Amino acid sequence: MFWQLAGVFLAAAASASILPGTTEIAMAAVLGLGSVAILPVVAVATAGSVAGSGAQWALGRFLARFKDHKRFPLKQADYDKYAVWFQKYGVWALSMSWLPGVGDVLTLVGGLFRTPFFLSMLLVGIAKGLRFAIFAYAFVTGLPWLLRLFEIEAPAAG
Repeated sequence: MFWQLAGVFLAAAASASILPGTTEIAMAAVLGLGSVAILPVVAVATAGSVAGSGAQWALGRFLARFKDHKRFPLKQADYDKYAVWFQKYGVWALSMSWLPGVGDVLTLVGGLFRTPFFLSMLLVGIAKGLRFAIFAYAFVTGLPWLLRLFEIEAPAAG
């Protein structure tokens, strides 16, 4: 059980960083074995994802040091304009960090524009925790409730 949860944690941390990862596949594998309950799998996946997002945030914070470098992608005036906007509105964009691909960039940009770390990770944790909880529930129940939600008929067995 420990190694299964460790694998979910590492997959989630990698998925939330610039490294390729497969959180949902790791969760499905562990849930499919039936040896671990849903709650620990979701909690570990969320913790791993927040850890990976924290690393992305830190990378953004590190890259902010180079904002005056000639090869930095934003000019100083643009950087200052975007930083003010992101401080005012952008921190709430981190609640969209659950989106694949986009979320990784959002956490990096959050660090780049110096959003408060704990608020950033709280929003990321809530967003990704809900994503993983919905995925785990859908996986374990076989999706019938999701199919009904979108008025899709399940394929006939056999």
